[in-house]
Amino acid sequence: MWDHPHKLPFSCLQVVANFDAVIVKFDESYPSKSELDKQYKQFATDLRFTPSVLVAEVKVPYRGDTEKDEDVSEERRFAEKLNAAKTESLPVVVLFKRGQLDSPITFERKAEDGSDFTAKALRDFVRTSVPSVRITLESCIELLDELAAQFTAEKVTAEKRKALLKEAEAKAAKLTTEADKNSGKTYVKIMEKILDRGNLFISSERQRIDNMLGGKMSEQKKKQLQARLNILESFQSGTAAAATKQEL
Repeated sequence: MWDHPHKLPFSCLQVVANFDAVIVKFDESYPSKSELDKQYKQFATDLRFTPSVLVAEVKVPYRGDTEKDEDVSEERRFAEKLNAAKTESLPVVVLFKRGQLDSPITFERKAEDGSDFTAKALRDFVRTSVPSVRITLESCIELLDELAAQFTAEKVTAEKRKALLKEAEAKAAKLTTEADKNSGKTYVKIMEKILDRGNLFISSERQRIDNMLGGKMSEQKKKQLQARLNILESFQSGTAAAATKQEL
C-alpha cells in the first residue's frame, strides 16, 4: 500500500491487470496548481488501506513547437492519446478498470477554479466508476463498512435496517482495541440516527462536521471528527451504488 501517488511510466501500465482499478493523474513536471496537487496526494493517502486500487501519476513532458513526433517521449504520446496533455487542462485524472485498458474513464472537472477537484470528489469518482471496489479509510472497519453499505442500499426496509443494527452492535462488541471500539460505537450511533431521520442525516451530519472543522480546535478533536467523517463515507457508498444503478 502507498500513501502517495505511485510513479507510473507508460511502459508499466500492465500493472492494471493486478488491480481492480488504477487511477492516473497526468500533470506538468512541476505542477503549477499546488492546491490540486495537494488534493491528489491526500487522495492517495486516503486510499492507502485499499490495496485493490493503485493511485499513480504520470509527468507530461513539455513538447516543443519544432519537436518531431519520433522524438516525443512515451509518456507525452500516451497523454496526447488520452487528451490529457494540454497544459491549460492539467491535471487530468483517468481511471483504468481491470481488463478494460482501452476504455478509460476521465474524471470530469466542471469548476474553472478547481474547487471540485478534491480528495473526496476523487473517492466518489472511484466508487461510482467501480462499484465493486470498497474504499477503506482510516478509522473504518471492513466488516462494519459492509453493513453500512447495506444499511443505506436502495429499497432497504426499516426491518432490515433494524436487523443490520443488531448485527453491527454484535460485531462492535467483539472489537478489542480502544480505537476500534470507538469506531464501532460511531457506526452504531450513525445507524441509530439514520433509522430515526433517514439517509438525509448523512449529508446534514457531514455538513455539520465540515463546519466544525473550519474552526479552531485541538488536533485530537480534529482527528476524532475526521474519523467520524470517514465512517460516514462508508454509509455513503450504499447510496452511491444506488445512484449509479439509477443512472444505468
